[in-house]
Amino acid sequence: MTLAERPARSVSAEDEPAQSRKQAEHLPDEILLEILSHIPRRQDAQPILWAFCLVKRQWYNVAISRLYEAPHLEGSNFDPFVSTICPSVNLHVKKSELAGLVRILDLKHIVHQSTKSKTARLLGRTKKNLEVFVAPQAAFAINCFPALSKCTKLRVLDLSLICEAVSIAALAHTIKQLPDLKTLLFPRSSSDSVFDASTIAWPPLEELYLSGSLEGYFIQRLLSEDLQTCRLPNTLSTLSITHCPRLGNPDVVALVRAVGPQLVSLTVENIRGLRHNAMDRVLDQCPNLKSLRVSLDYVTFMFVYRDQGEERMSNHPLERLELSDSGNMGWALDPDEVLTAGDLADAVSDGTIPNLRIVRISRSAHWHIDDADEMRRLIDTMEEMSDKLKAENHHSDNKLLGVWTMED
Repeated sequence: MTLAERPARSVSAEDEPAQSRKQAEHLPDEILLEILSHIPRRQDAQPILWAFCLVKRQWYNVAISRLYEAPHLEGSNFDPFVSTICPSVNLHVKKSELAGLVRILDLKHIVHQSTKSKTARLLGRTKKNLEVFVAPQAAFAINCFPALSKCTKLRVLDLSLICEAVSIAALAHTIKQLPDLKTLLFPRSSSDSVFDASTIAWPPLEELYLSGSLEGYFIQRLLSEDLQTCRLPNTLSTLSITHCPRLGNPDVVALVRAVGPQLVSLTVENIRGLRHNAMDRVLDQCPNLKSLRVSLDYVTFMFVYRDQGEERMSNHPLERLELSDSGNMGWALDPDEVLTAGDLADAVSDGTIPNLRIVRISRSAHWHIDDADEMRRLIDTMEEMSDKLKAENHHSDNKLLGVWTMED
């Protein structure tokens, strides 16, 4: 009988050497990393990552950094997380090696489960590599700022949910020590709203979200002496001014005019001190703007038109326009002055805002009911202009295009 004809020997699991079975169980790290890459970075995937880490030590070593880099924290798992990251109140007694893995500390879902001292302790333990911090509603106070100032790799600082009044002076002292900070969201209330903003040493911010009880003096001190430029960093490209009940028309208009040339994205809404035509000149003041969200309360048809004989802007790069409702829409506005879908269609057609692709309008404006035909004309005009620009530039893009209603 030849070798080829010899019947194959059946090998049972019991006969297989233990060493061979052990080798078969081992997977190269590259394979595990490939498996890990298919686990989505979503909240509901956190239990999957946890189960992945429990398989064996090798799997744990591969996945543990992913599990802790951006933990989803809520009431049910917050205390175990704190116990893991802060096994002892005194860092010198016992520390956790896992604390250095945390890059995103998002506490927006934590309401009454934490304390101010716990938040400060978490910041102190995770400071080495922390890049994003979202403060909790009720468990953040001035005692958290010293630990926060030591998070020198922080890129995003969100204080917008804090219920208590926050000291702007303490915030200013803290951000001065955060050289990598790119995004800052102000708290909704401050204990020193008339703080002298000219003394703030701003990090190289790219996005700034102003809100809360800021006074006009704060905005005025952001401006240079000539009132034509401002003291905000020249790296800033996104500005949001919302829910500032103490700001008046001159303050907001002056700030937008001063910082406007460098802005790519701007939001102005829910400021009851603004007049009905306060933002009519915003496209002139922000010649590089690509995204604008503004309340219909603050713009009229002059937003895209000019008085007879006045030079009109042309070929503005605006691509996205969101028109919200701050609650006073139309209360003091002549019906003939209201901005309509037809006004936008004309502005796209005549080259004023030829790059407009996305329009989102507050449902309370009733464009979808009272101005449905003009909304359809606006969509058709944007599509025609998009095709024209593609043909002229000899390139194709697949940017989303349309008009939608939205809830405020």
